[in-house]
Amino acid sequence: MHLIEYCPVIEEVDSRSKSDVAEAIGPDGCGSAGSFVEGRLYALFMLYIVYALNFLDRQILSILIEPIKLEFQFSDTQLGFLTGLAFAMFYATLGVPIARAADRHSRRNIIAICLAIWSAMTVFCGLANNFLQMTLARFGVAVGEAGCVAPAQSMLADYFPERLRGRGMAVFASAIYLGILVGLAFGGWVSDNFGWRAAFFMAGAPGILLAIIFIATVREPARGEAEFAPDTVTRASFSADLGALLKRPTFVWIAVGLGAQSMAGYGLMTWLPSFYRRFHDVSIAQAGFSLSLIIGFGGLLGALIGGWLSDALAKKNNRWYLWISAIAAFVCIPFFLGALFVSQTDLSFIFLTVAMFIGAVHSGPLYAAMLGVLEPQRRAVGTAVMLFANNLIGIGLGSLFVGVMSDFFASIGQSDPLRYSMIASLIFLLVASLSMFMGSAFQSRDWISANK
Repeated sequence: MHLIEYCPVIEEVDSRSKSDVAEAIGPDGCGSAGSFVEGRLYALFMLYIVYALNFLDRQILSILIEPIKLEFQFSDTQLGFLTGLAFAMFYATLGVPIARAADRHSRRNIIAICLAIWSAMTVFCGLANNFLQMTLARFGVAVGEAGCVAPAQSMLADYFPERLRGRGMAVFASAIYLGILVGLAFGGWVSDNFGWRAAFFMAGAPGILLAIIFIATVREPARGEAEFAPDTVTRASFSADLGALLKRPTFVWIAVGLGAQSMAGYGLMTWLPSFYRRFHDVSIAQAGFSLSLIIGFGGLLGALIGGWLSDALAKKNNRWYLWISAIAAFVCIPFFLGALFVSQTDLSFIFLTVAMFIGAVHSGPLYAAMLGVLEPQRRAVGTAVMLFANNLIGIGLGSLFVGVMSDFFASIGQSDPLRYSMIASLIFLLVASLSMFMGSAFQSRDWISANK
């Protein structure tokens, strides 16, 4: 069969001939001259590994909370600050200027440099001897990780055409769960056998080598390549970019919804190891292993199914990207409640598995919806602005909210303060679901406006 008859990328070509497009994409539909290393599948694979390390280094602190608390006598509020606001302040604020640079310069190079920075700072977390040093090290991790998601999603949007983008984004987003899986299982085992400091050392070191491989082998795609649009670089000021983004109601509602979803998600995931340690008397290693399987595989499967399902349904109505996300945020709530309330550990794990599977369904569809209402030249900065609100609220306040509420419930004599503080955080899933439904009302109009 001839390439033009089956290649999944070539659909409509205006200014470029089909032969030109076929030559650029290659016989396997993966990249220039058919080279796997230059193609979108290799880029997706490498970005997947980078994002998995991003989450591993970010979240490994959650499985190490109890031994760190024991050694330094930190309060839950201090630990909530370290896992949340200490990271989010720099991660959120630096994400926007780094993304602006990514809309003008090589996204591949920016990702590689930032990967090396956050990996080195993860190693420094293992050298901390007090609260200030740990805080500064977490600042450094955040500085590096601020340069991952927005440039990566911008690259993927140029590698994957609209009809495949939900699946591409879902695969990328599912790296979150691989990072959590490895971080919890690996971190818990290393902590129990070699100490919490060794866990930081062994989590951070591989990223430095990966940064070298990434910059040497990943191709930087042309902006607008998937749409066969001209490779132009936006020269608008940040205020002009921000004004254009805020005129897209879909974008605004997605930012609100994702922020609320993350506030609940990060609050729960950060404190789940401590919850099972305190209320189910599970060891750190056992908690890490069990939660790595539940969150890792449950979330991974949910994310992939969500991406496939949304692409299939969106062929008839692209609002399904947000409808699926809204439904998932709402339906997972009773399962989280079951996991937090039941006294049997095995039954709690079963409820949590279902909750994580359903909750992860939103990952690909939500980002596909967001990228679909942005012009190719604004995707990196748009993603960063959205993540600014998401991360400052979600990462910054999610785990801190649970920590503060736990200390508050303890101060008034509540016997299970951490449990009830985690339950309180579920209200944000309701806010997320409502916001995504609100955004879907404007999605078709904004999609047309961005792609005309």
